[in-house]
Amino acid sequence: TGPQGAQGDTGAQGPKGDKGDIGPQGATGPQGVDGATGPQGATGPQGPTGPEGPQGPKGDTGATGPQGPEGEAGINPLQVAILRWYESNESGIEVNLHLPLGGRVLTEPLGMAFDGANLWVAARDANQVRGRVRKFRALDGQGLGDFNVGKDPQCVAFDGENIWVTNLKDDTVTKLRASDGTELGVFAVGNKPLGVAFDGTDIWVANSGDDSLTRLRASDGSFVAKIETGSSPAALAFDGSNIWVTLAGQIGQVAKHPISDPEKRTDFRVGAFPVAIAFDGANVWVANDGDDTVTKLPIDSAGGGREIFTVGKGPRGVLFDGSNIWVTNSQDDTVTKLRASDGTELGVFAVGNFPIGLAFDGANVWVGNATSDTVSKR
Repeated sequence: TGPQGAQGDTGAQGPKGDKGDIGPQGATGPQGVDGATGPQGATGPQGPTGPEGPQGPKGDTGATGPQGPEGEAGINPLQVAILRWYESNESGIEVNLHLPLGGRVLTEPLGMAFDGANLWVAARDANQVRGRVRKFRALDGQGLGDFNVGKDPQCVAFDGENIWVTNLKDDTVTKLRASDGTELGVFAVGNKPLGVAFDGTDIWVANSGDDSLTRLRASDGSFVAKIETGSSPAALAFDGSNIWVTLAGQIGQVAKHPISDPEKRTDFRVGAFPVAIAFDGANVWVANDGDDTVTKLPIDSAGGGREIFTVGKGPRGVLFDGSNIWVTNSQDDTVTKLRASDGTELGVFAVGNFPIGLAFDGANVWVGNATSDTVSKR
C-alpha cells in the first residue's frame, strides 16, 4: 500500500437531518434577582359587615368638661324675706275675704307678705275678737287656711321660714310656721306695735305707742333689745345695714338706725305724715299721707339728693317690685306705679276701696283693700 494522499477539499453541506428526540430536563438553575414591585391594583368591593364583637372593658373616667351656662334663678325664700326682688309684670284677679274659709269670714285686710309661694294677709275675723291671717296661693288666689293671731293685726313679715304678725291691741307679735300655719310663739313687744321687718337675723317691731323699736331673735323670738326712736314710729324697712323708721308723729321725718349700733340714730326730712317705707337697693321711698307725695331718699346721703313725687290722695303703702315703685292711694281707690330710676309715672290702676297693704310675689303686685274686704292682684 502506498502512502496516504493529501486531504481533499471539504465537500458541500448535506441536507438538514430530521429533528432528534427531546433530551431529558436539565437541572434547575439558580433563582434570579427580584424584579421591581408592580403598581397597586384597583380596590375590590367592600365585604359584608362582620358580627359585633364583645363589649370591651370600661374605660377610665374622662376629664370634666367645661361648665355649662347658668340656669334661671329659682325663688330663694331668704331673698324673698329681705325683699330682694326682680322684674315684674301685670295681671288681674280679685280675692274676696267675705268668702268663708273653714267657716270664717274676714274683713279689713291690712298688712301682707309673700313667702315664696303664698300670700299671707292680716285681717279681722267678723265672728271673733281675735284677728286672723289668711294664707292663699299666689298663683290663683285659692284660700289655703285661716290662722289665729292677736287682736287687731296690722303688719306681716316673712323671715325665710316663718310669718310674723304685729298685734296692735295685744302689744305682741305672733310667729307662725309658713309651711302649715302652726303657731310657734307669741312674744311681748312695746306699746301698740305696727311695722315689722326682718334683717336676715332678727325681727324688728315699731311700737307706735311708746316711741320705741323692739328687736327679737328670729330663730326663737327671744328679746334682744329695745331702742328709743322718734315720735309714733309706724313702718320699717331694712337696707342691708340699717333699719329705717317712718315717724308719723314727728312732722315729716324718718329715722335711720344702724343694726350694728342701733342707738345711733339719724333723722331725715321727708313729706308730711310719713306712714310707709320701702327700699329699692339704693334709696328709700316714703309714702307721705299728709301731702299726697312720696319721697325718694338715697341711703348713702346726708339728706341730699332727696326727690319728691306727687301720687294719688292719701298714700298709705309703698312697695318696690325690682324695677318700679307702687303706692296705694287710700282716698281715691287706686295704686300708682312709678319708675324707680327717675320717678316717672307709669300708670294709675283702679283697685278696691281704701287700699293700704301691698305685697309682691315676684310677678304681680297684691293690694289689700281695707273697706271692700278684698285683695287685688295687679
